[in-house]
Amino acid sequence: ALAVSLVSIAALASIHAAGGLGLNVSQFKMLSALMDLPDARIVARRWSPLGTIDVVSSPAIREAPGMSLGCTDEIPPQMALVVDADSLSAVTNFSGDRSRLAYLDWLTSSAVYYALQADRTHEPTVLVVGAGGGSDILAAQRAGIERVDALELDPNVVHLMRGELRDFSCNLYGSAGVNVITAEARAFFDSTNTLYDVIQISLLDSFSASAAGVLALNESYLYTVEALRSYLAHLERDGILSVTRWLKMPPRDNVKLTATAIEALGSSPELDPSRHIVQLRGWKTCTTLIKRSPFNRTEIDAVVGFCKTRSFDLCYFPDIDPEITNKYNVLDQPFLYESATELLGTQREQYYRSNIFNIRPATDDRPYYFHFFKWTSLPELRGMLGAQWVPFIEWGYIILIATFIIALPLSIIIILVPLLWLRRPAERRGSFPRVFAYFFAIGAGYMFIEIMFIQKLARIMPHPIFALGTTLTIFLLGSGFGGLASSRIARKTNRPVWVAFACITAALVVYILAIDVAALGSPLVAPITRRILACAIAFVAAFFMGIPFPTGLRRLSETAPELLPWAWGINGCASVLGPIVATCLSISLGFRLVMAVSAALYLLAATLAPPEDLVRS
Repeated sequence: ALAVSLVSIAALASIHAAGGLGLNVSQFKMLSALMDLPDARIVARRWSPLGTIDVVSSPAIREAPGMSLGCTDEIPPQMALVVDADSLSAVTNFSGDRSRLAYLDWLTSSAVYYALQADRTHEPTVLVVGAGGGSDILAAQRAGIERVDALELDPNVVHLMRGELRDFSCNLYGSAGVNVITAEARAFFDSTNTLYDVIQISLLDSFSASAAGVLALNESYLYTVEALRSYLAHLERDGILSVTRWLKMPPRDNVKLTATAIEALGSSPELDPSRHIVQLRGWKTCTTLIKRSPFNRTEIDAVVGFCKTRSFDLCYFPDIDPEITNKYNVLDQPFLYESATELLGTQREQYYRSNIFNIRPATDDRPYYFHFFKWTSLPELRGMLGAQWVPFIEWGYIILIATFIIALPLSIIIILVPLLWLRRPAERRGSFPRVFAYFFAIGAGYMFIEIMFIQKLARIMPHPIFALGTTLTIFLLGSGFGGLASSRIARKTNRPVWVAFACITAALVVYILAIDVAALGSPLVAPITRRILACAIAFVAAFFMGIPFPTGLRRLSETAPELLPWAWGINGCASVLGPIVATCLSISLGFRLVMAVSAALYLLAATLAPPEDLVRS
């Protein structure tokens, strides 16, 4: 086997060296479109677990998402910084002359600076979340902001901007007043007490991925109720949070953001959320402004003037006249105005239920912001859109359900067919259901908890890919050590599976109390401390999760050894179906329900496992 492995590795290395393992980028991705531009070439490339970054140069590259069609200002030369062949961020050749950045005034995301300037009493500070190629930094500088903190998740982006792109960007990342911080956004907010006048979050995903619905299975902790509350808590008294999203049709993304903002602002009698929100849109983007204190008349007038000059549509502001909505980039009806008024009214819950999309606010327990699909709305969507309904469905979720529908009957067939060849005494055939239920329960329970930890650790790890790698490593090691210790534990107690169930449940409860409730809400706990604590709890859970399987196999070998291969197959089947069901449950009902179901599965296993002394007798 070792020889075969070494030969295979050598063969793959030879093929790779000869260029035979190159990836063909889909023609529908942004990188393919950019490479079709005149004189396009890749001038730099970097890889990391966070993704592949390509820097594309072409004289034809000009990127200003959602720029007003009335803009006549010239866009300076740019390069494209493309992440995973799709998400694009522009790197602008800025010479230091801010007059050349006038085109940035024609983006919906710049409205926040006009509201800020309307009532400026001190030198403002800005935090840009997702610095990328630096367009949002330049927009802040264009508005006269002298201090800009910029968060960037991927260190490779920072290295490129300070290395190969330093001269082209005129050392934007090293310029006076710009402080670049390499950190994940939520972890940064959890660990700082700094207050800002503006927090700017703009277009952190590609339009094609967002429009196609492939993000439906991706948890995003940037747009949850808890996240918006954290952002608002890091604003000055008159500070403004600005969130820009792509404009989807029919509208749902920005409707969900409005619902999340209303929930984040709270429902206390002394606070009226309708006074704290302003929303505007162009032909491709929509910007929502959320203020800690109520918007005053001066700020509203500044935004109204900004929109009128640039032919942007006002969707909502306090005391808005419906007649001024939907004037320039005309839709069939003023959807965003109507949704805002419904959400701010007294029948919000009814509006959630009646909307054809899932627009309920995302939370840290259900952080699937991009999940808009509702089964009950499928007939209505097909009737309303006819043959054009396909692009408006979040296909990631549908594919997940389709995978389960395919895997379930195949698994049943594969598990039941071997029973035709198994010969067992008639008096012991009644153990089939018990063996099936036991090994299926521990297999599904294991995967439920593992998937839950992967998704929950994504909240406190720098990136989901690190959460995946960390969780898999911890669970493999922890359950391996647990399996190694299972026989010793069985010698000390005649009910080792009950011990495992109690300890697994305790670990889950401690995780909820120590990580979900306490640590994540306290800026006094450093991110590294949270990660160490979460990993320790995961290891403890994994250790005891490693006990039931070898314990069950040992008991089965003493009572019905012919069923050992079948038990392995049942456990493997549960390991295939478990992640699918766990993901569906977490999307629909939340992580804590997944925790409860997993604990119930281990309880079932403990109930089905006979005591050790009974087996030995």
